[in-house]
Amino acid sequence: MSVFTKFVLGEYKHSTFSCDFQIIIIIMMIIIIMIIIIIIIIIIRNSKCRLCQQFYETIDHIIPACPILAKEQCIKRHDRVCAHYTSTYARKQG
Repeated sequence: MSVFTKFVLGEYKHSTFSCDFQIIIIIMMIIIIMIIIIIIIIIIRNSKCRLCQQFYETIDHIIPACPILAKEQCIKRHDRVCAHYTSTYARKQG
């Protein structure tokens, strides 16, 4: 039976080697967890726009440049700003 099998089965607990082996396993687990976290961060940062699927989903893309939003939302936002401006201007003029 190998040292690893004995360790997993709990037969190798009381040896000084098992403490070193446990530390190595803990370090390996920490490294694996860190790699998984890094992969998740890369996936999140490099995600494409959910609407157009062409560009990265950033503020610089969404507000002025997303072709899907540009057709609808930017025009609506522009119309709301214009309506607000004209109503404010009309109130000031009396």
